[in-house]
Amino acid sequence: VVCVDVNKFNKKLKDTVVTEREKLILEVEVADQTASTEFFINGEAIKPSDRIEIKNLGGGKHQLIFNSAELTDEGEIKCKSGRLKSTCHLTVNKGEGKPEINLDTPVEGPSNKMLIVDVPYVVPGVRKSPVEAKLSKDGKSLGVKEVEIIVQEDKAIMKLKKTVRSSSGIYQIKLSNAQGETTKDVFFNIQDVPGSPEDISVHDIFQDSCVLKWKKPKDDGGGWNPVGELPSDQPLSYKCEGLINKKEYKFRVVAVNKMGNSEPGLFPKVVLAKDPWDEPGKPGNAEVVDWDVDHADITWTKPENDGGSPITGYVIEYKEKFGNDWVTAKEFPGDATSGTVTGLKEGTQYEFRIKAINKAGPGEPSEATKPIIAKSRFVKPYIIGDAMKPLVIKKGQIIKFDVKYGGEPEPEASWDLEGKSIKIDGE
Repeated sequence: VVCVDVNKFNKKLKDTVVTEREKLILEVEVADQTASTEFFINGEAIKPSDRIEIKNLGGGKHQLIFNSAELTDEGEIKCKSGRLKSTCHLTVNKGEGKPEINLDTPVEGPSNKMLIVDVPYVVPGVRKSPVEAKLSKDGKSLGVKEVEIIVQEDKAIMKLKKTVRSSSGIYQIKLSNAQGETTKDVFFNIQDVPGSPEDISVHDIFQDSCVLKWKKPKDDGGGWNPVGELPSDQPLSYKCEGLINKKEYKFRVVAVNKMGNSEPGLFPKVVLAKDPWDEPGKPGNAEVVDWDVDHADITWTKPENDGGSPITGYVIEYKEKFGNDWVTAKEFPGDATSGTVTGLKEGTQYEFRIKAINKAGPGEPSEATKPIIAKSRFVKPYIIGDAMKPLVIKKGQIIKFDVKYGGEPEPEASWDLEGKSIKIDGE
């Protein structure tokens, strides 16, 4: 008697991506409607709970239900039914977090003019809910008559309508979404001309001299930071050094004589301290065109934008398919559009990406290539061992040959008896 297991998977598990806290249903279907199933995460049997359910829907259909996915659920999901098994990889993306405010410097602006404040922010994880913004001072939220607030994808724009010197002080910026709120105290410096010196007095009077004394004004007007002085007989230019990269500055120049200071000449635009070039764009069409047990050949196309500076090189990075960290493999010259990565581990699955480099540094990476396994692509079929030996058997006795074979791509096996093909009919 020959026992044949007729059970099989009519529907298998598939690689799936879910966001933290979302509901996920994974389903399999087996041919044997009476067969039971077990589910595993990273090799450990899943125990049903309020968060994770296992359901037998009947008709051979079985479900694994995550009512609220967690980051720790990521990994290999396996379903076993007797000797059958089906696996998939579950990727859990981090769910939406509360907004994070990225405004680190005090806010400055002239009095009696609208003060426009850009408040950069990020929302960690996968964004789901809208962001709301509020501005408060001394515990009181400012209304629409005092401030106009516009929330964009990456920043909140706050337009303070009425500004006087006395408006200076600590303001509270609050950003919130469905996950919570973030508050940050920021000093708003509303600038004006300084007040007058106080308590002027004259001492030590002689025929050719005297000493004047006074106290500082109560208010310096929010002052500017002097960056240098220039004698009148020098060329009318001054190199201001020590700026901070990517920070915005305003500049003004004051003429001085024995009578005092002139009204300042103000440069009308905000100056952003940065080089006149940016990092290049990301290369396109990254593709693995050939590979073997220890290397892979990759091609790509140049970025559409070189950032304003010639591309000087490319870097190929790689990582194992389910790894987290990208590793620099090799750098290639700026005119290259292909390269070979060596030193791969046989049997390991890899993905690759490319970055372009110019004077500003490396740019954004290309899209990752499709994963490949480091192995030979073309190997002639071969039989492993000597399982095919002459046998002497009795009539009606069952014959079993366990033959192992290999080759790339995977060969198709067939059986012959005395030159005639053997048909598989269950006997």
